[in-house]
Amino acid sequence: MDTEPIELEPDTAAPRDIDAALPLPACSAFDAALARIVADARLAAWLARFPAMSGWRAALDERPRFERPGVLELRLNGATARVAIDLAAFPALDVVAAPALDARGDASVSLRTALASALLAPLVAAFAAAGLDGVTIGGLRAVNAAALDAARCVLSFALDGAPMRCALLDAQMPWFDALAARLRGERTHDAAGLLARVRLPGRVRLGSRRLPLAVLRSLRPGDVLLDLAPAALGAARAGPLHAWWGARRATQWHATVLIEGTTMTMIDTPDTADDLDEPIVAGDLPADSPADSRADSQADTPDADTPGAAPERASLGDVDLPVHVEIDTLSLSIAELAALRPGYVLELPLAARDVPVRLVAYGQAIGGGRLVAVGAHLGVRIDRMAGDDGSV
Repeated sequence: MDTEPIELEPDTAAPRDIDAALPLPACSAFDAALARIVADARLAAWLARFPAMSGWRAALDERPRFERPGVLELRLNGATARVAIDLAAFPALDVVAAPALDARGDASVSLRTALASALLAPLVAAFAAAGLDGVTIGGLRAVNAAALDAARCVLSFALDGAPMRCALLDAQMPWFDALAARLRGERTHDAAGLLARVRLPGRVRLGSRRLPLAVLRSLRPGDVLLDLAPAALGAARAGPLHAWWGARRATQWHATVLIEGTTMTMIDTPDTADDLDEPIVAGDLPADSPADSRADSQADTPDADTPGAAPERASLGDVDLPVHVEIDTLSLSIAELAALRPGYVLELPLAARDVPVRLVAYGQAIGGGRLVAVGAHLGVRIDRMAGDDGSV
């Protein structure tokens, strides 16, 4: 059916950007990467790899107070991280640190850096033992107290029982990538505790068959479809069958099983695989069912004019359905879920306003569209609804 385009008033034709209509707190790439490290429960396990270090605490948006502030430059595969320390707590480093007003091209800076590298060799070795090979000392310099205003994260800890503090001023992304890779190798007790007890839904594929869309649309209550399950299912033992646990279209746990009465026995070692809802293959079909045969077993439906016909069905059009708007975000493993803490930032593949949305009722998608700004409100522009594209 042809429709006339709707003419909008000039002041509504170009809706405001959603950030202006609904202001959201900004989170830079640096802040997101830093939060993923600091708010990761596995950070404690990784820091435990540093000898003599204990009682650590990380605080964001806190300004440290140092008697003699200095900046230590750490390098990793060409990337730089600048860490503020209190030189008063390290007299030997205080002696070799370049003065705040020294020119960076001064010949003494290279000598001072070499001396600092020698004094900090145990720190470099500790990084290597913790899995960060290739860390080097890029420089050590005294700074004015105003430099501490740039602190992004303050780490407090005890070193051989003595309280210490340092502050991250800035770091390039390869540092965060390397730290994140190390944290992924750590494990927390939570992963084997509460979250490990989460029950994953399980299912068994009894069989599969291709059916023409016309047959599916013609099915009515009381119809019977044959050749969808193995004939042996009604006998003492049926199998082998395929069983799996987990969310559809994500990594799942699967195994081959035999079903006997009310028991199900695994006959091979369970494994993981991605998206087991793959197209039907020959092994999924019962032996006596050709892949592309038509559903000739559809039962005859009673004629509406016969005496035994069912009464006219009541209209369901007035039944209310709870409709939810959803978007796809990220799939996370149990270990990653166990590591999440308040403040952790997850990066989505796209901005929320750019991700297609689904309209969902009782767990079933009934339509889809995209977010739009309508004045100061969010709306959904419908792209499709169930049935309007020929779907069942």
